[in-house]
Amino acid sequence: MLEERPCEHCGARFVPVDRHMERRFCSQSCAWASQRRPATPKTCKGCGQSFITKGKRQFCCRRCALSHRRQRKQPTEERTCGGCGHIFRLPAWRARQGEGRFCSLQCLGSTRKKAVEKCCERCGLGFQPTARAVERGGGRFCSRECFQAARNQLVERACEQCGQTFRIRPSHAGDGRGRFCSRACYAAYRHQQKRCLGAQTYTYGYPVNRTQRGEIRKRDRYVCQRCGVGQNGKTHHVHHINGDKADNRPENLVTLCASCHSKATYAQNPLRLRPAYRPELA
Repeated sequence: MLEERPCEHCGARFVPVDRHMERRFCSQSCAWASQRRPATPKTCKGCGQSFITKGKRQFCCRRCALSHRRQRKQPTEERTCGGCGHIFRLPAWRARQGEGRFCSLQCLGSTRKKAVEKCCERCGLGFQPTARAVERGGGRFCSRECFQAARNQLVERACEQCGQTFRIRPSHAGDGRGRFCSRACYAAYRHQQKRCLGAQTYTYGYPVNRTQRGEIRKRDRYVCQRCGVGQNGKTHHVHHINGDKADNRPENLVTLCASCHSKATYAQNPLRLRPAYRPELA
């Protein structure tokens, strides 16, 4: 006959069903209740506040746990805030880099709001820009309207080519721009600087007229004298063999395609004419 035994949780006596089974509790609810840990009050190691837990928790929240872990892994130093005077701690590596002057962004912003008395360069009214803006070169105008008006104010300059007066922005004048009144004057100035004595100069770069270029293309049968490609809807160029644009003799002019012309002019490749097309210059 099975003997009665007391329940380890509630103390009630019960008879086990099987003799080979050592039951400690009278029911399943008592077994579950015995596994539950009682709620005990504890003190947080991070912030020092009290909280209630049923396990092995040492911190009241995850933020306190992470801050405590950081402080344990890396050394910290105490600093005094330059804005409010509050004492706070920060990592030692940040203190070595010169950081940690303020405890928060609000204290940092309060120190930067020191105003400086200045006069607007446009209207002459007094205003108070921040000291940081003055250090960076700002604080010249009291409003955006004055800034736009000063920016759109034009300065008179004289063209270096024709002498005509024109108006440009002050920023362009300060950067060295605004030397010429138009693109035509700039092109004329560039052509004067180049070595083109005694020749007709055009804006597209050829010192020969249109009629003479047509005659040279007709003489060469509208075929490139270097690679043998026909025009095919694209007009070929007329090139000076000796490189002198003042020498417009027919024997010094030759028909080239755009690709061969660029190679002969800028890359200084030797001009190899095809004997089949130019037997007299072969």
